[in-house]
Amino acid sequence: MSAKRRIVIADPDPAWAHQFEELAGALKSALGPLALAIEHVGSTSVPGLPAKPVLDIDVVSDSPDQLPAVAEALGTVGYRHIGDLGIAGREAFTGDGVKVPTDGKGTLWPAHNLYVCAQDSVELAKHLAFRNALRARPDVAQAYAHVKRDLADQFVDDVYAYAEAKGYFVEGVLRSAAEDAGSDRDADPGQMGPEIQAYYCRGREAARCQGGSGQLEFARIQELTRRFLPEPPAVVLDVGGGPATHAKWLAADGHEVHLIDPVEDLLEVAREISAAQPASPITSITLGEARALPHADGSADAVLLFGPLYHLTQRAARVEALREACRVLRSGGVVVAIGISRFSSALDGLLRRFIDDDAFIDMMTRDLAEGQHRRLAERATYFTTAYLHLPEELEAEANDAGLQAEETLAIQGPAWLLPDFEERWADEAHRARMMDILQRLEAEPSLLGASGHLASGTQTMTGRDRDHISDRR
Repeated sequence: MSAKRRIVIADPDPAWAHQFEELAGALKSALGPLALAIEHVGSTSVPGLPAKPVLDIDVVSDSPDQLPAVAEALGTVGYRHIGDLGIAGREAFTGDGVKVPTDGKGTLWPAHNLYVCAQDSVELAKHLAFRNALRARPDVAQAYAHVKRDLADQFVDDVYAYAEAKGYFVEGVLRSAAEDAGSDRDADPGQMGPEIQAYYCRGREAARCQGGSGQLEFARIQELTRRFLPEPPAVVLDVGGGPATHAKWLAADGHEVHLIDPVEDLLEVAREISAAQPASPITSITLGEARALPHADGSADAVLLFGPLYHLTQRAARVEALREACRVLRSGGVVVAIGISRFSSALDGLLRRFIDDDAFIDMMTRDLAEGQHRRLAERATYFTTAYLHLPEELEAEANDAGLQAEETLAIQGPAWLLPDFEERWADEAHRARMMDILQRLEAEPSLLGASGHLASGTQTMTGRDRDHISDRR
């Protein structure tokens, strides 16, 4: 049965963004920590795009298990849960139009659709990827506007037929975005692949380093970084620094830290973290990308690339990022770069039994053969688009960029594969011995591939004494 409600496509209205901010403020007030994020999605979230004058809003929760608590909190401001409406992973809510905004005054809020999605929801990833693709490509957004207006004229008041027809365009954009993720983009410095941005907007990166073998990864990166960097205070650019996972402690160590990242949501987290440590704040937090750093030539003592080299999936782009790091370095400056091991997905599959999944085997096969990792659309918890390095590739890319490569080192070594890792890590004496052994094994060529991540410390090509790196080992 068709839904008979006239389809109206309105001209773009700048008020939509302000309306979302007001709604988001009230939702944040009602939900508190239950809402990891509140996302403006759909056509009204894309500047300059004609749309039905109905806002689409996604409340991002930690997991589906929190739905009852979220529903109860939303009930306090007039919403009620009406199920997933046939779309798994996207729980819909409706209300009576009269709500209580943050100032406590009753008002009629603008028409909107409210959904609750767990942070690993496939639907959430699609919503964010489509929104980001349209924001990054005005030509695609214009084409979508034409499609919507043509379909509105064709179906007039058949909302379901209209939605189904435009769905083909949406799926095409999502497919193109996923395919484009494997090649270099002529994007603005603040843009990255929509599927990558969606992955990091879920807030998993900061949490990952606080549990499981992520604790080992964090501790070893911290140890290696302190070894490679000059003594504080040094000017350090943390490129791709995300939610200040490392910028936080680098600033506390006494360094002048400048964080650059292409994901605005992560920059907001970083700003909050910086504000929480007023005695050692992060010096600057800027939207940007590894190949176009917003810093002058020769202005930094060190550049950290803890992520950009694996999200730039083409070699030429990675070398370009390393050259850009070289540009901003002072004479004898240091680049510390991290890559993901070519063999990490296969080893992780063995550890966590992903190899029982035929689809995982197909993905892993490409990882091993080409190093080009692409997350399966139906596996929202898998890692996002990335390049997986062979151990010798990090050094070669650095040399091609005009840097003097130090040896490539294993970050986690084989310890991340221990099935009882958490129990061992909790034992302080055992943890100290584990870290000592990993340092002894870190440069062994025959073991490099067994590490989940690899680190390379490089310097600009000068005659300046480089002994401080090896002396501090």
